[in-house]
Amino acid sequence: MKDGAVRVLDKTRTPGEEKTEILWTVTRSSKELAGISFILPVEPPVIVAEREPPAKRADRGQVALIMDDMGGSLETLDELIALGRPVTVSVLPYSTHAAETARIAHKNGLEVLLHLPLESVNNHEAMANTEGMILAAMTEPAIVGAFEASYERVPFAAGTNNHMGSRFTAERDLMRILLRRLKDKGFFFVDSRTTSKTVALDEARKMGIPSTERDVFLDADEDRGRIRGRLIELFQKARKKGRAVGICHPFPETLAVLKASFFLADSYNLEIVPVSRLVR
Repeated sequence: MKDGAVRVLDKTRTPGEEKTEILWTVTRSSKELAGISFILPVEPPVIVAEREPPAKRADRGQVALIMDDMGGSLETLDELIALGRPVTVSVLPYSTHAAETARIAHKNGLEVLLHLPLESVNNHEAMANTEGMILAAMTEPAIVGAFEASYERVPFAAGTNNHMGSRFTAERDLMRILLRRLKDKGFFFVDSRTTSKTVALDEARKMGIPSTERDVFLDADEDRGRIRGRLIELFQKARKKGRAVGICHPFPETLAVLKASFFLADSYNLEIVPVSRLVR
């Protein structure tokens, strides 16, 4: 990442944070593929034969993309704005340019989330280097105080999604404490689903908080071919279900894929929307 980026230590490869490996496909012509660079892993992904994109239908699906870990680089934000699509910007509260990132994103019509650091199962080094981390061992007043401090650092935030959180989001009592504060603020909630044991979405809906969950992580590894494959997977899910939520990070590889391939949403007859359009 560029100088000034927030240090998030190997977040996407944390053993305790459950991710799903997806078999990916490429649906571009050979001429278009000539302009795309692939860095293949040890076991290269399978490239399937060319198929036509789904035919457009009158009923458009909706897809939301959240860019996590924002606030470390204003240059990255400029690249995101230049996409010309309503990507949702999730800002780490103690990042170098947190408030400025939120203000610029809002001014340019992008939705802002508070990317709230919550305790992970075993990513201790990353937690130690992430200021504002809310821990499972905290008392209720401490949890509330930590949330309020983070909330004050990200102006124009309309909702929250969790940063890490595989331990915290699996605890119902802890999530109820946190979700009550979100409800008081009029926030919606997006469960990033960093563990299959999460109860966060269930508790949010029980409390009547508008909420949704992540369907696809685009960049669990920083390979352009795999990122593009997961972007297509996100589009396919949105086409099938009518809506889908993706999460990605401001890696150079991710931004390069979005610049080259985000337009393919149109081929799947999808509308790219702020994530608030998909909460219920």
